[in-house]
Amino acid sequence: MTLVNRKLFLTDFDEAASDECFAAVLRAETSGTCQISDNCQDIMTRRHLSSYPMLHQILYSIVLESIPSCKAVWSQMLPRLVFQYLHTYLIMA
Repeated sequence: MTLVNRKLFLTDFDEAASDECFAAVLRAETSGTCQISDNCQDIMTRRHLSSYPMLHQILYSIVLESIPSCKAVWSQMLPRLVFQYLHTYLIMA
């Protein structure tokens, strides 16, 4: 049986922080070095967002995939982020 701990779901969206994540990725395109901050990882992988915040997440992923140095970093992060999500939000009984 799997129980979802809904108290841990964060639905807040900080548009300014999201915009800074985009700016960092665009700087990475010109510098050739991609660093995705912990804050950006959190914002851009946050669950249960909809509408405009979800659009930011989707576009961020598309932009990351289009920049070679970021694509490699993002691809390495995703399995760890998925594991952390499962570990944090799901309680296996």
